[in-house]
Amino acid sequence: MNKNFLLATLVAGATLFVLGFVIYGLVLADFFDNSAMRSEPAMGPLVLGHLFLGAFVVLILGWRGVENAADGFKAGATAGVLMSLAVTLTMMGTMDNTFTTPTVIGDAAVSLVTYGITGAVVAAVLNRNGGPASRNRDRGGIR
Repeated sequence: MNKNFLLATLVAGATLFVLGFVIYGLVLADFFDNSAMRSEPAMGPLVLGHLFLGAFVVLILGWRGVENAADGFKAGATAGVLMSLAVTLTMMGTMDNTFTTPTVIGDAAVSLVTYGITGAVVAAVLNRNGGPASRNRDRGGIR
């Protein structure tokens, strides 16, 4: 773990947190409203969760060896959609009345946007700082 990884993780976590607040908390709050949601979020776990998600995006982009914001958007969006569908469909299959087909599709669409934007931002941060995105291309990462 190096300074570029930590910086990119912080930037990614902050980007996901802000975009999540704007999209889920303000723009689509009524669409995603259900009885499983807390009336007030527990900020500690929420912030830590976004930092771990940020690290996930940084790892994916580093392994992918992205070289620019467009590649970062594509890789981030792909990872976000796959992760969203995996989690929401699993939850839909195991929890009562929490996830419906529209919310699964809606979450995948929101994840495409939020993780795509985050991927673009992370790619810019990593490549500006000479980080792992440009160095990992030949390290056996997924290409």
